[in-house]
Amino acid sequence: MSERIISADSHTIEPQDLWLKALGRKYGDETPRVVDGHGGQPGLFFYTGKQYARFKEQDQKTADAGTPEAGRDPAARVEFQKKAGLEAEVLYPTLGLSILHSS
Repeated sequence: MSERIISADSHTIEPQDLWLKALGRKYGDETPRVVDGHGGQPGLFFYTGKQYARFKEQDQKTADAGTPEAGRDPAARVEFQKKAGLEAEVLYPTLGLSILHSS
């Protein structure tokens, strides 16, 4: 029997307009979204629906460079899993993690 490898801490990178497209009509100004600048400060911020969080430096670099295909395309993710020898993954959001911290 071959070894089965399951990644328990993988991430997907949501499109920046995911929540606005899906929930914008219902929640209006409280819809989570990425905004360019906040409070007179330049840069990207993630608005959780209640508060603003500045993109971490690494998040900004990722946003500027473009998202790796396997982070946002299901077919590319499956190919990545095959190459990495992964049988399955537990996927967590990247931007959406901020929503869990707002209260």
